[in-house]
Amino acid sequence: MRYLPITTENPFSGLHWAKRKIKLSAALLSVLLLACGEGQPNAVLELYVLNSFGDGVANAEVAIFRTREDWLNETNPVKPPKKTAQNGVVRFVGLEPGEYYINAVADSLNNWEGKFRTVVKSIGSFYVNTEFTVINKNNSSLLAGPGGKRWRITEVTLNAQPFPTGVPACVRDNLNIFFKSNKFIRDEGPTKCSPTDPQRLEGTWRFNPTGTDLIFDFGNEVEVWKIIDISRNLLRFQLTFGAAVVVVSLRPVE
Repeated sequence: MRYLPITTENPFSGLHWAKRKIKLSAALLSVLLLACGEGQPNAVLELYVLNSFGDGVANAEVAIFRTREDWLNETNPVKPPKKTAQNGVVRFVGLEPGEYYINAVADSLNNWEGKFRTVVKSIGSFYVNTEFTVINKNNSSLLAGPGGKRWRITEVTLNAQPFPTGVPACVRDNLNIFFKSNKFIRDEGPTKCSPTDPQRLEGTWRFNPTGTDLIFDFGNEVEVWKIIDISRNLLRFQLTFGAAVVVVSLRPVE
């Protein structure tokens, strides 16, 4: 076998071959970076959706938003919503670094009262950010909705007896609207009990730490409802005026 001498004239000799390899490597790197979308959003958010026992929740619907306002209203998701796999994992790829707000829902479970904010980092190509969020049944999701869940009074009792005069029409047509953002609106509806009543009263709502009281803040007035029952289709609360105990039932309006 005849070998070519290693000389500067030999294109395959040491220096020339090293330079050639460098040029080939640079060209290959350029192709790879182009294929990977260099300069494009490439961070990954790997999200584990867990129940209160720490188990992964399958088929939970997950959406991510860039602002808290969008999260509250559930508008402008960054990517189409996705379902979690059997182990409760879902991935969003091609993300820009920054804050994201997570909305995870499975039947009556959600993460509204848990962790819903995360920060996504981009360290090199396709950096994977791992986050955990716990979904559980909570009163907030039963009571409120992103665009406002509307409730109407259907029954009122006085000392465990039907209200003597029944529920007036000017009360029955009122709308009590609860927003995911803790905003509250009471709308008088088509009729008013008094001409001087404002058409809309706006404030905020929240539960006390034990979840037994529903507290409204209207700025110059605070109102407290003592909860008896709360579900997706019923809200029943109690008001006490001396010896008089008034129980009010509300149902959601479709």
